[in-house]
Amino acid sequence: MFDSIVCEVVEEIGVPSSSLSEQVFIGISRKELNVRPAAFFFMKCNCSSKEIQELYSSAQDSFESTQLFTVPVIDQRTRHLKCPAATKADSPSIR
Repeated sequence: MFDSIVCEVVEEIGVPSSSLSEQVFIGISRKELNVRPAAFFFMKCNCSSKEIQELYSSAQDSFESTQLFTVPVIDQRTRHLKCPAATKADSPSIR
């Protein structure tokens, strides 16, 4: 499971695996729409926001999403308040 999350990030965002820190398992939640479980991990990336956006534009599986947002760490504490309901259910609280 831990290795698969690195593959997901590399394939969907395009960042090299060497730029990612060790994964930290945050938890599991249940999606509201289809009631499936979703696992959450935390990883740091040593690429800049600008580099990540550039890598994302040519990522192997970028078609699996419509847009990538980069958010300053300080904003993450309240960012979930602006998310749609289905996304809120998928997002663990950051404390």
